[in-house]
Amino acid sequence: MNRDRQTRKRRPVRRVDGQQQNFTTNGRQRREPTPTIYRDSAGHVIELNDMDDEEEIEGKQWPGTLPSSSVRWQPLPGSGNTRYQFHPDQTIPRRAHAEPTTTSAPRYTEEVPVAKQRRQRRGFFAHPLLYLGVGMVAMLTLWVFGQLAVSWWALHQDDTTYGRPRTYQFDAVFGHADSAANPTHIIIINLNRHVILIELPGGDTTRARIYNGPTLLQDGGDLVSVTGKAIDVNGDGKPDVVLFIQDQRIVFINDGTQFRSAKPGDHITLPK
Repeated sequence: MNRDRQTRKRRPVRRVDGQQQNFTTNGRQRREPTPTIYRDSAGHVIELNDMDDEEEIEGKQWPGTLPSSSVRWQPLPGSGNTRYQFHPDQTIPRRAHAEPTTTSAPRYTEEVPVAKQRRQRRGFFAHPLLYLGVGMVAMLTLWVFGQLAVSWWALHQDDTTYGRPRTYQFDAVFGHADSAANPTHIIIINLNRHVILIELPGGDTTRARIYNGPTLLQDGGDLVSVTGKAIDVNGDGKPDVVLFIQDQRIVFINDGTQFRSAKPGDHITLPK
């Protein structure tokens, strides 16, 4: 701080008051030193005698201005206990240099739909694929049971119609000692998968003839129904016996006295 004071420039001083008075002593006029008051530009008051050398005044180092942080500011008269009153109904005027405000069109915003809170259900929660799988299993079960029901119904009908073993019989006139009054009785039996043709010419059991047919090797062959019909398949005017076994046709040719199996040279026309 002392170094600052030494390097600070000299400040001019101004004489405030002070008068020079002349006195006479022993016939000699002398000047009585009167105090002179000086005030520098910083407001410091200095009292000096008139006899002091003004060079001394010039050479004095005057204290500098105190920093603003150490200055005590005195409040202005009448500024204490200031009260402020708020007037909401009054509009504050705009400053002259304020930027003009642009009036924009009112903005309308859509209300964002608020998702309703889902109610918590109590009970068992399963993935939708589980219900799909259960439905497919149920449909498969129904289909299987449906097939079983159809098979059972068909088997029941065959049992009612053909019995066990499967037996089918009809009457026809073949010209084997028979007539319209006494036709030949034909019996077709599926006996343990083996088809047997029994002929009773004119209904006479003492003259019965047995013809062996094919053997049924498929599953459930012992329950396959075998039917027959008297049809002339070779065009000789004599009715023959045709056996119907599912999609197969078995022909027994009538030679006039009895039946024989069809041979490769026979010209046979099977009915559709």
